[in-house]
Amino acid sequence: MIPNQTIQIGSFSLGNGGFVLLLLLILAGGFGIGAWFNKKRREKLVLQTGFAESEITKMFKLIMNDVERLSQSRQTSTTADDDYALERLKSTIKKMEAYLKEEVENIKK
Repeated sequence: MIPNQTIQIGSFSLGNGGFVLLLLLILAGGFGIGAWFNKKRREKLVLQTGFAESEITKMFKLIMNDVERLSQSRQTSTTADDDYALERLKSTIKKMEAYLKEEVENIKK
């Protein structure tokens, strides 16, 4: 024979049905909190990836501008223009690499 009272704390007591109901409420609450947390995290991730995509597009435009400048400077006989355009291209690529590493780390969090 199963006893009628499963849990008793002071004057508060739960029977078998109440205990099962309490466990189901805790389980449903856990699922609800998990779904809410997942939704918030997904929204944050979408914003971060959207921002990173726009910044990557800007950086590639800068690189293309530097490549065009390098291409135009190669048509002249001045090596100083070539060196300036090449250094600017290298600088832009290094900035892009650092930025991408930082954004990927932010997305992982």
